[in-house]
Amino acid sequence: MTRYHLGIVITGILCCLGPTTMIFNTWSIFMVPVSDALGVGTGAFSVMPSLIFLTCVVAAPLGGKLMDKFDARLVLTGACVLASATIFCCGFMTELWQLYLAGILEGLAGVILMFLMLPTMVNRWFAKNVATVIGICVCMTGVGGAIWVMLGGVIIVAADWRMAYMAFGVIALVMSAPATLFLVRSYPEDRGVKPYGIESLGQKQESHLAAKVSDPTKGVSAKIAFRSPSFILLVLSMSLLNGALQVGNMLPTYVYWLGDTGALVMEASALVIAASTVGLCLQAAQAFGKVSLGFVSDRNVTLAYGIALVSGLVSLVCVKFGCGILAVVYMGGVLYGIFYAVVDILTPAMSREFFGSREYTKIYARIASFINIVPAFSTAFFGTLSSISWDLTFGVVAVIQVSCLIMGLLAVKFSKNLPHTSE
Repeated sequence: MTRYHLGIVITGILCCLGPTTMIFNTWSIFMVPVSDALGVGTGAFSVMPSLIFLTCVVAAPLGGKLMDKFDARLVLTGACVLASATIFCCGFMTELWQLYLAGILEGLAGVILMFLMLPTMVNRWFAKNVATVIGICVCMTGVGGAIWVMLGGVIIVAADWRMAYMAFGVIALVMSAPATLFLVRSYPEDRGVKPYGIESLGQKQESHLAAKVSDPTKGVSAKIAFRSPSFILLVLSMSLLNGALQVGNMLPTYVYWLGDTGALVMEASALVIAASTVGLCLQAAQAFGKVSLGFVSDRNVTLAYGIALVSGLVSLVCVKFGCGILAVVYMGGVLYGIFYAVVDILTPAMSREFFGSREYTKIYARIASFINIVPAFSTAFFGTLSSISWDLTFGVVAVIQVSCLIMGLLAVKFSKNLPHTSE
């Protein structure tokens, strides 16, 4: 481990903590004040996050090509500048179309910073502990979510939402751009070093994954990968799970519903605290889950996948049948937070184990494109479903989790027959 390897980790941490979190985790605090200022309903505002995800779907293959063909410093710095400038300019919005344009631009930057940067760069620079490193970086989105939501709320109260957007834009740029400019190189060879752990993996062959990725030129060709059952099952399961994850953000609303129905008997102020505590449990456990699942998946990706899905199922049991006991509901929030890490950590980990390093960036860019289709619509779907019945909502999520558990295990089984060859 050299200072150059650490530079990649630090860059990942700062980009996830700054612009990535501000794009994907803070839009909710602006929904009401921006809608009121523009004279539109909150439903019109909610189109913005949908546009972010839809843009990620369209732009992921292009982002993968940029990461493959151009200097990573230019690509990542360009994404940071685009994200920061767009967030800053949101402070000057006066029309609804400007809000939607901001969503598209944030999606262009976000697909690189959230879905392509870490799987690509960590895969190039690390031959072992890949998922752990990704987990350490991605967990910063949970930490950042708590920090920026709180700071943004303070700024909105003290000044207004325009000032909050401008402050976020400046912070995002200062936090990320120096790291992408000075700490990043496209490949370890550009710094005169090798991927971390490649010698030990080559000598010891410590695991099934080690045997596949110790040689960065070895793996499954993209043409074969795209037609394989493992690819189809992985994309389908992670797409559905990425949609189901959005229900986690609705758990505080569920707590309010429990209060309205009398399942939780407490004063209004206490109910607000209880709802906020569930959200805090989710965010804190999300950060822990991303690191811990990364650690486990580096040793046994199948076990990590099982832990994530079982945590999600037990979480639903806690929130559904522990409605009269707040501690059980809080535990449900914690377990859903661990489940929340499944897409960010296990999608790149399973992709790497299934298909190796040969054309990893190209393959993962295609996966990243598909798995963002469902989230673009799932928030509205589950929001509507929860207004009809929370039991039905949790039932649909449980069916998705069980189905995806089966599909994931089948994908692991089929991947063992994929041909790993050198270029």
